[in-house]
Order: sequence, then C-alpha cells, then structure tokens
Amino acid sequence: MTKINHDDLIFLPLGGSGEIGMNANLYHYKGRWLMIDLGISFPDDTMPGVDVVLPDLRFIEERSENLEAIILTHAHEDHFGAIPYLWERLQGDEGVMALIGDSTNAMVPGHTPSEAVACAGLTKVIAEAENMVAVTCFASNVARIESIITAASANNRSVCIAGRALNRTISAAKEVGYLRDIPDFVPESDASLIPRENLVVICTGSQGESRAAMARIANGMHEQISLNARDTVIFSSRKIPGNEQAIGRVQDALLRGRVHLVTDEEADVHVSGHPSRDELTEMYSLIRPKIAIPVHGTARHLLAHAELAENCQVAQTLIPENGD
Repeated sequence: MTKINHDDLIFLPLGGSGEIGMNANLYHYKGRWLMIDLGISFPDDTMPGVDVVLPDLRFIEERSENLEAIILTHAHEDHFGAIPYLWERLQGDEGVMALIGDSTNAMVPGHTPSEAVACAGLTKVIAEAENMVAVTCFASNVARIESIITAASANNRSVCIAGRALNRTISAAKEVGYLRDIPDFVPESDASLIPRENLVVICTGSQGESRAAMARIANGMHEQISLNARDTVIFSSRKIPGNEQAIGRVQDALLRGRVHLVTDEEADVHVSGHPSRDELTEMYSLIRPKIAIPVHGTARHLLAHAELAENCQVAQTLIPENGD
C-alpha cells in the first residue's frame, strides 16, 4: 500500500464504490480519519442464509485510535445500517463535551406528536365545518401546507392560496420535489366563484402580522376573499412569545364577525417542530454530554432546560446570553 503521510488529504472508499449500497467512505488529513456513512448491502442469490452484507473495516480498525468521527448523511440503510453491527469494532464511544440544545419545549411534558396528528386534526375540523374554511400557518412550513391540502382533498374541497410568502414557499418546494401530485389551486381572483362549502383558503399571517392575508381578511380589507358568519378559521400554529397582542387583535376581529375560530387549544390542528421534555431527556441519555448549553428560548425556557439537564446528571450547565 502507498505510504500515507501526516498531511496527505486522502479519500478511501471501503464500500459503495463499484456497487449499490454498503456506503462507507474515509477521509484523511493531518493524521486523522473521518468516516462518512456506514451502511449495509443486501445478499444476492449466491449468498444463502445471509441477511445483510457489511463493509470490510479492517483498514480503519487498525487505525481506530485516529478515527475522529462517523458522520451519517441520511437514514437509508445503505448509509447507516451497519452501525449496530460494527460500532463496537471501531471503539468511534468517547462521549461528547457539550450538547447545545433547543429549549423551546423544555417546559412541555411528554413527547412532541408527529405531523400526522395535525393532518388528522385538520381533516376532522374541516369535515365538521359548514361553510368556507380559512387556515393560517407559518408560510415556511411545507409539511403543514401539505397536511392542509390533504385535509381539504379528503373533504372534497378545493384550495386557494392567499399570501405572497406562501406562494414563494410552494414554488420553491415544487422545484426541489416536494408537494407533488397535489390538485391545482384556485386562483385568488376565482375564490368567490367556488361554493363556500367546497373551499379551503390557506393564508399567511398566523402571528397576527397586520399586512398579511389573514389580518386583511379578518378586517374585511382583502381584495378577493371575505368571511361570513359561520365560516371557520383555523390557526394551525403556536403563538410566538411577543406576538400575543397582534394575534389577539386578528382573532378578536374574526370573533366579532361571528366566525368559528379554532386554535390548537380547541383541536389537534398544530404540532410543534421542537422536542418536548421526554425527548430532551432521551437525547441526554443517548449523548451523555459533560456540559449542557441551552439555547433557543427565553430565560424561562433556558432555565427549565438547564434544570432538566441537571436532573439527567449532566455535570455542568451554561446558560448564555447573546454576545457571551
């Protein structure tokens, strides 16, 4: 074998080249190795009794003290499936110095539900609605947009998109392969032509933004879309701290118009994208960091996260402020 010098930049595939599957790629620099993926392949007809095929790791096993880390690119078995079989042979369990973690739901007990829960909740609320339904959500939440479209289709309703940010997100999502096989949208200019009981409008403005579609619809200022008494408006989002007053103004305007208002307090129309306490606890049990650094939250969230980490036997917690 060619001699490897300390400063050589080297790429060495141990699996996945010349074959489909069993990806395991090594990179070397400054005397250290990095492994990208550690996957399995599946046996063919010439391998009776064999369940999985694993890459040959003898080269890196002999140098395991210089293996810095294993990085997994994604959760397909040909990229991560060999981990449970080969982990112990690499010796890649030194622990983690610090875990810098999301604190948004540090005060929320249990587990965060999956998006399927929100989709089912939206489907149920739309099924119970008598007239037009308007749903507002974060414009960047492609999974939620898809859930609303699915819920509308399940109830034989067409979908209209109101708000430039939503249209931008949907266009970008389609360009990279998301939101495929969905029905054509009703243009805003044609919304009034659709029977109200057959229409769902997805709107920007879940945080009460005064210029967003939801606020303009609530205040009767939208050019094409209006609400009537007994229509239903769903807030498929959570209140970001600091936005309570703005959201309250929009919701009050809706209620004054005798609109049926549904939030995540009345039905399962929203799920968080952040881990709750049980998931944070599980993460600490798996990672076992020496230091916990709570981020992404107010002081109350950070302190709750720090207390949880201490209860998980993390030796030290550091709570940063911006600029620290």
